[in-house]
Formats: sequence, C-alpha cells, structure tokens
Amino acid sequence: MGDTLPRYAAEGAIAADLAGWAAGHGYEGPLGIDAYLYRDPGGEIALRPFCEINPRYTMGRVALELRRQIAPGCNLLFEIIKAAHATDGDDAPEFDANGRWCGGSLLLTERRPETHFVVRVTPGRTLPRPAEPLS
Repeated sequence: MGDTLPRYAAEGAIAADLAGWAAGHGYEGPLGIDAYLYRDPGGEIALRPFCEINPRYTMGRVALELRRQIAPGCNLLFEIIKAAHATDGDDAPEFDANGRWCGGSLLLTERRPETHFVVRVTPGRTLPRPAEPLS
C-alpha cells in the first residue's frame, strides 16, 4: 500500500499524465482507473497500474458520495439485480427529519426494455436480504 497508493495521488505523475491526455482530447470530467494486483510467474505480487481507464466515476467514489447522504447508523447495500426483478418501489428513497436517506431504495441505472441488469442501492439499520443470485 505504501508503494502503490502514492502512484495515484492527485499531485502525482499518473494524475498529471492522465489530465494532460484528457485535456488533449477535449475531455473534462471524471476518470476512473481500474488497476489490480496479481502474482507474476515467479510468485511475487505485482501491480498492473492500468487495466482500464473509464470516463466516469468509479463505484467506490459513488459509494463514498452516497454514504455522505445517508442517516447516521445506516449502512448501504449495493446490488446488481435482474432488471425484471426491479419494481417501482425500488426507486423510492425515504428521508429522515434531517433530510438524510434512511430507507427505501434507489436505482442507479436506467430501466429500459433492453436492460438486463440494474444497480439498486438500499440504506438501512440492518442489511436487507440480497436479491436472487444472478444465474
């Protein structure tokens, strides 16, 4: 962690290179970097610093921002469910007296006739039962 995370610092070389590349292509917006650790042929842990660069926020960033909006003491469940299992009640957040999200759920992706899966986020004091497995 001490070696890897500083590579992605906002003031670091990777961020500067990405910002320059994005500006050169006229892009202004979020960039999500997917990276991973793996074992090399010698069995050592190695870093692949980029496997994808996406012009959107990462799900970790979305979760962090949503966490700031939920009521104290609530947790947050992210699920990918079959679109056919989503209902109108799945897109009805509930708020406490302070305007913090405390119940109901929210769909983070659109439901269209061709949509197969959607992302549902649910806050609560106890974890809701997960949707049926995606098989």
